[in-house]
Amino acid sequence: MVFSGIASSSPRGILSPHQALKLANVYLDSAYNEEDSDIAMVLCHDTQVSLSHARKTVGHAGDQSVIGRIAIAYIDLGNLLESRGYPNEAKVSYKEAVKLDVNVQGLGRPSIASSLKGTSLSTEASLVPGSANAPLLDKSRHEQRNIATIPAHIFAENAHPPAIEYKLPGSDERLTNTQQLAYCLYLLKTNRSSHDMLDPATRSWLSTIEKDLDDQDRLKTMATEVIKAFKRDELKDAKTVAEVVSLAPGLDKDSFQDLLCIFYSGIDHSGLLKVHLLEGLAQLIQSADQGHLNSDDLDKIMELLNTRLRDTHQPSSDNTHQLTLAVSHVLDAMADARITELDRETLQESSGDDKKQVMNRLCRVKSPISYPLKVSQLELASPSLLDRVQNRPDVESNIRLLRKQRTKAQGNAVYIPPQGKASVQAFDDARFPLMEKVNEFLESDQKVFLLMGDSGAGKSTFNRELEFELWKAYKNRTGRIPLYINLPAIDKPEHDMIAKQLRMAEFTESQIREMKHYRKFIVICDGYDESQQTHNLYMSNKLNQDDEWKAQMVISCRTEYLGTDYRDRFQPGNRNQQSDSSLFQEAVITLFSPDQVQDYIKQYVIVHQPLWEVDDYKQALDRIPSLKDLVRNPFLMTLSLEVLPRMVDPGQRLSEARVTRVGLYDHFVEQWLERGKKRLGEKDLNVQARAAFESLSDEGFIQHGMEFMKKLAVAIYKEQDGQPIVRYSRAKGEQSWKSEFFSREEEKRLLREACPLARNGNQHRFIHRSLLEYALARAIFDPQDVEKASVSEAVMGRRGSTSSTLSFEIKNVREEQTEQGPDPNSPLVWRSFINDHSLLKLLEERVQREPVFKSRLLDYIEHSKKDRMWRQAAANAITILVRAGEQFIGTDLKDIQIPGADLSYGMFDSAQLQNADLRKVNLRGVWLRQTNLSGAQMTGVQFGELPYLSVYNIRSCAYSPDGNSIAVGLDDGNINLYSTSNWERTLILKGHTNVVTRVMYSPTGEKIASASMDKTIRLWDMDLGSQLHVFKYHSREVNALTFSPHGDLMASGATDRTIRLWDMITGDCRKVLSGHTGNVYGVAYSPSGDRVASCSDDHMIHLWDVETGRCGRTLLGHSATVLDVTYSVRGDQIASASMDKTVRLWNVETGSCLHILYGHTDTVNSVLYSPKGDQVVSGSKDGLVRFWDVETGSCRHTLTGHRDSVSCVSYSPKGDKVVTGSSDYTLRLWDASAGSSHLISNGHSTAVQSVKCSQKGDLIVSGSRDNTIRLWDMETGSCRRIMSGHTDSVFCVAFSPKGDWIVSSSGDRSVRLWKVDSGECQHVLPGHTTWVTSVAFSPEGDTVASASEDKTVKLWKVATGVCYKTLRGHTDGVKSVVYAPDGKQIATGSKDNTIRLWDVDSRKCCKILKGHTSWIREVMYSPQGDQLASASDDETVRLWDIQTGESRLTLTGHTSHVFGVTYSTNGKLLASGSWDETVRLWDASSGECRAVVGNFPDTIHCISWSTSSDPNYLVTGCRDGSVLKWQVLKEDQYRVQLQWSASNGSLAVRGASIQGACGLTSLNKQLLLQRGAIGEPEHLLRETSEKPTTMASVVSKLKETSEDIAESSSSSPLQQTWKASVAELTTTIAHKAATGRVASMKSLEYENPSPS
Repeated sequence: MVFSGIASSSPRGILSPHQALKLANVYLDSAYNEEDSDIAMVLCHDTQVSLSHARKTVGHAGDQSVIGRIAIAYIDLGNLLESRGYPNEAKVSYKEAVKLDVNVQGLGRPSIASSLKGTSLSTEASLVPGSANAPLLDKSRHEQRNIATIPAHIFAENAHPPAIEYKLPGSDERLTNTQQLAYCLYLLKTNRSSHDMLDPATRSWLSTIEKDLDDQDRLKTMATEVIKAFKRDELKDAKTVAEVVSLAPGLDKDSFQDLLCIFYSGIDHSGLLKVHLLEGLAQLIQSADQGHLNSDDLDKIMELLNTRLRDTHQPSSDNTHQLTLAVSHVLDAMADARITELDRETLQESSGDDKKQVMNRLCRVKSPISYPLKVSQLELASPSLLDRVQNRPDVESNIRLLRKQRTKAQGNAVYIPPQGKASVQAFDDARFPLMEKVNEFLESDQKVFLLMGDSGAGKSTFNRELEFELWKAYKNRTGRIPLYINLPAIDKPEHDMIAKQLRMAEFTESQIREMKHYRKFIVICDGYDESQQTHNLYMSNKLNQDDEWKAQMVISCRTEYLGTDYRDRFQPGNRNQQSDSSLFQEAVITLFSPDQVQDYIKQYVIVHQPLWEVDDYKQALDRIPSLKDLVRNPFLMTLSLEVLPRMVDPGQRLSEARVTRVGLYDHFVEQWLERGKKRLGEKDLNVQARAAFESLSDEGFIQHGMEFMKKLAVAIYKEQDGQPIVRYSRAKGEQSWKSEFFSREEEKRLLREACPLARNGNQHRFIHRSLLEYALARAIFDPQDVEKASVSEAVMGRRGSTSSTLSFEIKNVREEQTEQGPDPNSPLVWRSFINDHSLLKLLEERVQREPVFKSRLLDYIEHSKKDRMWRQAAANAITILVRAGEQFIGTDLKDIQIPGADLSYGMFDSAQLQNADLRKVNLRGVWLRQTNLSGAQMTGVQFGELPYLSVYNIRSCAYSPDGNSIAVGLDDGNINLYSTSNWERTLILKGHTNVVTRVMYSPTGEKIASASMDKTIRLWDMDLGSQLHVFKYHSREVNALTFSPHGDLMASGATDRTIRLWDMITGDCRKVLSGHTGNVYGVAYSPSGDRVASCSDDHMIHLWDVETGRCGRTLLGHSATVLDVTYSVRGDQIASASMDKTVRLWNVETGSCLHILYGHTDTVNSVLYSPKGDQVVSGSKDGLVRFWDVETGSCRHTLTGHRDSVSCVSYSPKGDKVVTGSSDYTLRLWDASAGSSHLISNGHSTAVQSVKCSQKGDLIVSGSRDNTIRLWDMETGSCRRIMSGHTDSVFCVAFSPKGDWIVSSSGDRSVRLWKVDSGECQHVLPGHTTWVTSVAFSPEGDTVASASEDKTVKLWKVATGVCYKTLRGHTDGVKSVVYAPDGKQIATGSKDNTIRLWDVDSRKCCKILKGHTSWIREVMYSPQGDQLASASDDETVRLWDIQTGESRLTLTGHTSHVFGVTYSTNGKLLASGSWDETVRLWDASSGECRAVVGNFPDTIHCISWSTSSDPNYLVTGCRDGSVLKWQVLKEDQYRVQLQWSASNGSLAVRGASIQGACGLTSLNKQLLLQRGAIGEPEHLLRETSEKPTTMASVVSKLKETSEDIAESSSSSPLQQTWKASVAELTTTIAHKAATGRVASMKSLEYENPSPS
């Protein structure tokens, strides 16, 4: 039976109380006289319904005589029902009479109490408050449960005492059953005023327990646990239901609500409705204390019953009766609770269905069973819920034992509380105490805390200290249990790792189950990287899910192990759903600060008492180069303090000592083995062990120990794939590889004791992961294995070397070594180590320290040319060499096989890579200028970027919601759509008559909206490519546009200073939001759709309420026009972009500014949150795209490539790509996670404006548009120092003659003087009124000249920073200034196309040199001082005679502006750099061009010649931020060869040949050709995500064809016919598409025939 509804209208609704009472009596009289029992019961039911209506309509304050007659009728009805054999139904009727509480004696009847004597109601013990059955009372109102307020006349005169009495338990006494617990809880809730009515024993118990708060908590906790046990019970049969419901009257609100939710969920999720759950729900509702039911609880239950009864499958007839009765009980209870418009009458009638009404009545009358909840004493399940709770195993004793073991294990190790920062990209000055941050996390609702850090940073030490502190604060029984889990020690920790760790701690299975169900944990997971995990352990272990472990997780991992999207591995959630970042927190453990280093040294000396004192260590730190940086790593600090006293020879000058990371490990391990040997020698060994020890000592104990470590490390990597823990037992491991190291042989046992190994039971491991990696690195190359005979280094170009080779021939190596070839058993041969960054770091240092190792690596590469068996070793080898800074300039790499190698950011200028196997090689940011890749296998190569699209005048862009297309708004008013898979244009939308300022997809992607400077907004249909609406109410240019989250509304902002809200269906303007005092440039809807944010050139951001149209908040802080605004994914933050060069992140609720993001050097045009909400991307007029960390405000990485302002940015739906549009006419698609794990770029982020070489020839200084100055090592190209202070572009830098000062000029109108040795700014020289474009030192170094766009040149005293003279004469900005070699003259070049020569003494202009036809960019004296060279925008270089002022030679050849010119040291050569991306070498006397250096990655902005004459070096600075050093070689003719490049990691392939290269994808081919590669590759791979032709694209192509023909001047009959045909076909296709009659676009593919 399925109810059509729970409540329905009733015809009795029109009756008055008198009429309803009269009708009830008619039914009652008929029932008395009816012989047929079934009909009599139906009449009784009608009587009850009529009485219910009468009671409802008369009300509580109505006519008392009517109420009295209703009570009499209820009593008479009860008597009839009881006489007919229905005592339960009779009780219901009697209770209704009692509830009316009216005096009926005036109506000729005895009192109600007297009338009920002898009835079934008078003997029901449950009416007696305080009895053992009190918890089962029908207590729908709170007053009835209060003993002191129950009316006395309710009690029968001779009521029987309770049939069951319960002994009240003593403190901590075990309870006998659930009713006893219910009685105790009920008594605890009674009012103190009613205690006098209780018996003395009960009063005494209450008095005692009120003082015993712990026992009160025990009883309440017991009730909570019974509820939990009921929740876990899968059957939930009638007995368990009855048991748990008996607790309801004594529960507090939270526990009551928990129990109500369990019943609700059980009814909601059961396949067929369970009667006993419904009955239990009814009893629960009746037992609800005042305030325990929320306002909407009963409404939800009503809705649930309605839904479930409709959806329930057809049950049996018996079940129908039970369900109907049970539902009736629930509804009766709800009616008793007096829900508005709900009473028995409306509940008992259906909507006019007589059959259903009869069925309802029969079900009420003929109940087929007697339900257990109705009996006086409950029949409990066996075991009962209480038994299950009380029979739990004891775990506290084992927890105490674990606590003792773990706190004892902590020992007295040196511990310095570490600092942390919010992310890898966060600045060190934003550090915080890490322990405080973790404790804040543990007190929050967050679930996962990720602790990252470098190898040896102290993650494990911190985790153990955290565990120690948590154990100290642990509270028995109620506290959260700290559980330290060494992940590598757990087998498959992705499944049930807590139970596995507890088993290792010797907890029993029953104890583990107990703790899983009843305890909470703080799980400290150490070594995520060591266990080589990729799983989200929080999710795979189902933490905090129903019936699973309840825990917060602190988990640590090496930073280098994680990729860019690492948060997915830790955040609660899964890869198919957006992770909940609100439950996740992360921090990076920082390196030691100088103060922490000093504190560690002091503690170390006290604890370990080494040979050195504190002052000795301090002197070593101050004097040994690079040691300060090494010891900031805590583990390396430990190693350093251990080995330094023996590492530094007595009497050795500390400044001459060289300490490296790998050197520290060498000495540490050797010292450890020596101490192990000494300890064993002093030990009382048995005869066999003593003999073994002496044998090892005779043969070299240290060497044996090192060999043992090497072999063990190799076996761990070979047999266990690097998993660091080895489990060995004799039963299982005696016949395995493990027995070689862990058997009971005396030699093995002695070596294990001597080596840095640790053992825990049957688990063995190195004491630190880095020692395992060191041992493996030592196995790959051991300096001790190399013969002491000198082996010359293979002649090969290395970063900083002065030579290069075209082959890998190793010179001066013994012939027998060459014949032997590489070691085939080396780990490099059988395993890839490309991603083992810590190991690679050690091997990098070996390469830099050991020429023989470099030669061996080169040998692997050389052998791979002929034999593929060496290709894995070759891939490892070249990866190590590239990371070590080795540069393969001009190297012969033909035929090498290095699949999978990581060559990212490597230098391969002019290298020969013909026919090389480069499959799946990482080529991100690699320098391949003029490299020959002909015939190379390049399947799967990764460049880390995609080709750009050339589009004229891009103003706006947007990703489609499906990620398959990008819409681009253009200056010409058109909107182009492009496929993201191949950059093909698929559609053109035409209609706007001016610039399209914004373009936006609707949330479903079915529509596009566009805003324009033509004052309109247009809505487009994507299926047809047609225009749907034109919105015209703005009176000025429309600048901003956004859809609401549901796509039904749209907001726009315009130059008319208003925001308008539009209806997408009708096109009507719903609201106009006014309040800005300037043009509106950006609008954004909140994710909830209830707010709109707007920004303007009034510098403000307004937050508007969509419903009211009022401004709820204004965000103030920007100092210039705000151009863009966007909401975060969760809607709690706003990001804004401004002309003040900053991005700001705001808190929506408070209006406070969370972060100001500094880094852009010009206007920020666009800003957007990532789909995950963890980062913000911004595009700026400075041409850069920056990614910012939302939490810390730090810049994660910067994308360079655009050559002009970035006008728009848009994320792909998945957040993995970003599209940017720029004024450089390109649309670029970027990898949003671009970057490399091992790139540490110290290069400029944007154009280098000036480079100069020091007089000593050892340093290079550069100044850039990124506002910084950088100091470079001339030999190696390493960045020595970064000097910051300027607030705008640095235009020029120069060394003082002695090389101790640097002077710089900037767009911030200042000149600054810097000390070279410290990098500190000593003077800031203000005075110019605009950009300072050039500076120069006098030959004596006491004076500085500066030139400015303010048309002046100023002379400054270096000592005082005072300007003592200003030179005026130029009629436009001065671009260059330089002193003559003798210091008597100054030359200046200007935008007025002239050069002026000034006398220093008189400070007057002595000559004006004219000849150039455009700006003069730079002037330079020859070393002899008799000649002046000038570079100009007129594409020429001129050589001038100083004496006569005449132009002696004009050097032509450049095809664009010449930005820089410089003389060689001897003055014979002249070099010039141009915007045409070439450098030209000229003969200074004849003007003849001697060489052209081309294929630069970008335009050349500056050039400088080194002061060293042999060899000659040139240094260039480019617009892409790179600084390049070139060697000028004089052979038959001049040749220029690259020496090193310091760049920001941009891909450089200009001039590279890809002729015949195999396996390139079409996108990669397009990328390489765009970047200047040449040739045609073979076997292009098709892209896998080609987008099918769409209807809109076909229609668009037909329209284009029709328009092209219409524009034709010819009007032949054939063309007219063709035009008509195309127009008809376009209309037909559009119509069929609109009506859904085109099944496939395949049928519409066509070729456009020529109309001729």
